[in-house]
Amino acid sequence: MIDIANCAAGSINGDVLKKLTKNDVDTDEYRTIYNSLAVFRDNIETEYIYGIRKEEDGRFTFTVDPAIEDPGEFGEEVVKTDALVMASKGITAVDEEPYTDKWGTFYSAYSPVHDSNGNVAGIIGVDFSKEWYEGQQREQTRKTVIIYVIILIFTLLIVGAVCYAHIRSIMDPIKKITRIAGRYRDGDFEETLEIDRQDELGVLSSALQSMATSLTEQIMVAENANHAKSVFLANMSHEIRTPINAMLGNNEMILRESTDPAIRSYSDNVKVAGGQLLRLVDEILAYSKTGEKPEEKPAEGADDKKERFTAPSARILAVDDNTTNLQVFINLVKRTGVSVDTAESGPEGIELARKNKYDVLVLDHMMPEMDGIETLAKIRLEQDGLNVSTPVVCLTANAIPGAREFYMQSGFDDYLTKPVDPNELEKMLKTYIPDEKIEMVPADEVNTDAADEVIPEELRTLPDYAINTEAGIRNNGTVSSYMSILKMFHDTIEEKADELNRLYDEKDRENYTIKVHSLKSSLRIIGAEGLGEDAQRLEDAGKTDNGQYIRDHHGKFTEECVKLKRVLSGLFPKEDDSGRPEASDEHMKKVFDDIKAAAEEMDCDRLEAIFSGMEKYRVPSAQKELFAALKASSDRFEYSTITELLEKE
Repeated sequence: MIDIANCAAGSINGDVLKKLTKNDVDTDEYRTIYNSLAVFRDNIETEYIYGIRKEEDGRFTFTVDPAIEDPGEFGEEVVKTDALVMASKGITAVDEEPYTDKWGTFYSAYSPVHDSNGNVAGIIGVDFSKEWYEGQQREQTRKTVIIYVIILIFTLLIVGAVCYAHIRSIMDPIKKITRIAGRYRDGDFEETLEIDRQDELGVLSSALQSMATSLTEQIMVAENANHAKSVFLANMSHEIRTPINAMLGNNEMILRESTDPAIRSYSDNVKVAGGQLLRLVDEILAYSKTGEKPEEKPAEGADDKKERFTAPSARILAVDDNTTNLQVFINLVKRTGVSVDTAESGPEGIELARKNKYDVLVLDHMMPEMDGIETLAKIRLEQDGLNVSTPVVCLTANAIPGAREFYMQSGFDDYLTKPVDPNELEKMLKTYIPDEKIEMVPADEVNTDAADEVIPEELRTLPDYAINTEAGIRNNGTVSSYMSILKMFHDTIEEKADELNRLYDEKDRENYTIKVHSLKSSLRIIGAEGLGEDAQRLEDAGKTDNGQYIRDHHGKFTEECVKLKRVLSGLFPKEDDSGRPEASDEHMKKVFDDIKAAAEEMDCDRLEAIFSGMEKYRVPSAQKELFAALKASSDRFEYSTITELLEKE
């Protein structure tokens, strides 16, 4: 698809295309472009091919459409997709999801047409019907599965044949040696060993022959022979198991990464068969050692004491419009000792990047007003900026095919999908933080927080309300971090639902899509996987301009989100502070001064310590409202709001 779009775009004169108007339909310039596109229309297996222009108000409209039947009129609006927006920025792109307009449902590829100055003068769009495109995908998948199965069967046959040949060549002489050795043990030395081999078995047989000369020599040589035999069998075990483990390891990656039910079914069968083959090899090798089948042994738990690192002198900037994501990020990197600055928008992140030198920048992709790609572009454009060459990692909630290539082309050094895997995050930070700032912690000194991983009783009922607590804990690193994120979700979900309702009522589709994308991330982080999928479908509807789906499902979705607050209320009852001493005016003044100073330095750890220290006191009624507002702003990392609230006092 991309090749067709690029080829068609390359045949168009950008200087002519950008000057065309609706009144030029009968001119030679218009006909030249029309005829160029008609060649592709008549010779390439595509539904439609046409020219597109981006208007000053952000809309995209038709220019030249050579369709035989019902062509798009010059100036008629085209459905906006993410791929079309990318093409308007000079990057060829393909729709990852189908969209629908009055001509049908399509997947489209878009390629920019440049003028002589290198500017984007227009876009060439190529439509492929949803049925054709998905049919091609199914056919390709079918061919891939067939090839994979053939290779897998062939590999299994070869492995089986090699295993059988190796085992047979070992088993026969070993059985003979074992039988004669048994007779030697009983004092019968009449039968001699006649195994003419130049390997370990030959050595073993020769040693057993020598044992017959004297009882003392027999015992000594027998011990040496048994040792040689064990070494040989251990080597054979390694040689046989290595290709099988490699095969099963690659198959495991297919199981983790493939979403195709047919491929996963085949891979499951391979996993079962491979496991049976490994057990069979174990039994044969064990039998060759002891003459008995091995007893079943319980699987030993994996030792999760792994070497970790700290980087207390490293500094990271995390930018995300979702405060829950920011808190999760801080929790996940806390044990590394890395200093984290946070920003809730692209412009705020750019301002911090101008003032401070960071070791790594972590940018969310989908943010309102200025997304992560635009934020990165502005940071890179500041040639004398402190972070023009700082490694930048993108966070995205959409693990789409080709994501890595897309983000690399957009200028990122790497990317992570949400919910973020703690181990993958630490591995990535270790890659990009300068080596001189990394301090390795030996495995025996690593604090695994085992006690923290015990799920409290109050969390055990959450699965009844469609919250996967195990996934939530995994996403947040520890139980205590998970509880803090649940508390933040509990305290802010009504506000987020109200904002989503407002955008829905105002028919602000673009910001509605961004906010539901953000809420999707929060839901997945706490383990509300079902509602997370509902949010994904609403986001997809927003991207494809499917207003009917949003109208049918918005109300139910926001109701279910608010219902979660009632479910979580049992975890976070209102505190009774009647038994605490009331803080004095002097104490409150010092607390407010400390809060302001910490907010100005964006020191979230210090703020947390200040508010934790106040849990021993009762806030005077005259200052309760202000204190609650400051605490809420701190939980959302709204440092500027804290400063504004205190300056009003």
